[in-house]
Parts: sequence; structure tokens; C-alpha cells
Amino acid sequence: MSLVSKFTSAFTILLTTTLAAFSFPTVYGDTGLIMTPTAETVGAYNFDLACSYTQVNAAPNAAAILPARLTYGISPNTEIGIFLSESSNNQGNGFDIKGGSLKLIYSKENVLAMQPGLAFGVRVAKQSTDRPDITEAYSVVTKTVFARGDMDSQGYAFRAHAGAAVTTYSGAQGKTFLGPFAAMDYINTSGNTLMVEFLPEQKSSGVFYRRSTISAAIRRPLSDSFEVELGTTRLFGDVASDMAFYGGLNYHYTSNGAQW
Repeated sequence: MSLVSKFTSAFTILLTTTLAAFSFPTVYGDTGLIMTPTAETVGAYNFDLACSYTQVNAAPNAAAILPARLTYGISPNTEIGIFLSESSNNQGNGFDIKGGSLKLIYSKENVLAMQPGLAFGVRVAKQSTDRPDITEAYSVVTKTVFARGDMDSQGYAFRAHAGAAVTTYSGAQGKTFLGPFAAMDYINTSGNTLMVEFLPEQKSSGVFYRRSTISAAIRRPLSDSFEVELGTTRLFGDVASDMAFYGGLNYHYTSNGAQW
């Protein structure tokens, strides 16, 4: 193997490992940004345990909610997740939600070959009695669009994530929507990450099922295992809430025999 080949192979491994090491579950429990998934998984036999805090302005009173989720890698390319979000008072019970997710990587990103990563996933969410349950199947592509440095001692990367989802709402006014989602993030070797994502509205016959939401956040590692996240979003794209600030903490466990 030539010196150039050795260098490029090492760069690819370092970049992939660096990006994967700072995995963080979405509020739906799958690896990704805030609400949008990425074409990555948590890693075989590893898990992420995360909890966030925010408030929603549910009438008649605002309610604090704590979205908690657990993501586990059952193989190098497959993860499962569970999530639970409950409001702090009865007036906010419209924001109670629980469910699970499954994601499979079809192909991992190859940075130097400019080959994007591709993953498929499904989410199932059961909401409180006055709100419809949700089933969503999606495909997502992740690609590093610009990178500099060796991603070991120094470096950074910009990544783009784009996908399409089929979202089905249950109940008397149940509807199915097909639509896109998109996101960008910036990550450096210190693990600091900036991100922004977009979810379009879902509306039929004058009825909103989800409001259009542009979310943004910053993540910063506190140690090899803990990472904090601060940002603004409309949690779960809820039609009754305005944009709100939120904060979250993630614990990342890596097994001795982990594979990225």
C-alpha cells in the first residue's frame, strides 16, 4: 500500500470515528440531530441515554416536559430506540408521548470516495388520548460536503443530511403525508457541534398535523461519556406550541468490543 493510500485510509478512519463517537439521539430515540435522523447508528453494543428539558405553551397553562430516550446498537449497522416524554401537569397532558424506533444503515459514508451514507428507519409514537398516534417510515442520506485537517489533532467537517418520510396519523381525521426533511451540521475534533434542521408543515383541508419548524442547537462534550445540548425547537413539530429553548444531557456508553 502506498504512502498516499495509507494516509487517506487513516484519514477516513479518523473522520468516521470522530463523528460517530459524538452520537446523540433525537427526541424520537434514533441517532441524529434534534428531530431529524442521520445515516448513522450508535455503534454495536453501545448505547446513548439522553434527557432534555423544555416548556410548551399548552392552554391554559404552560407545561414543562422531559423527553427521555435510550438508543442501543444491536449490530454495527442497526440500532433500536425507545422514547418517553411526559408533561409536568394535567393541563399539559396533550404533550405526553411514548414510542420506539428502529434504524438500519444500508451503506456507511465513505468520505474520501465521496460516497454518502444511506439509512432506513421507522418510528412509532403513541400520544395522549386527545392526539393521534404516529407511524413514520423514512430514508436519509448523510454526506460530508467539506472537511479540513486530520480529525485527530485538529480539523472540522460540514455535513448535509436529507431524507424523505411517510408519516401516518391515526384517528377519525387520520392522514398520510409524504414529505422531505433536511439538516446541516458542523463538527470539529473537540466534539463541538453546531446544527440546524428543517421540517415542513403537514396540513390537510385546513387542519394542521405538524407545523413547519426550523430548529438549531449546539452540542459540547463534557467528558468522554457526557455531552450537553442547548438549542431552540418546536418539540415534535407540535401545532399548539411556539418555538422554545431546550437543554439536554446525553450519556454515551462504549463497550470494550465496540465496532463503529
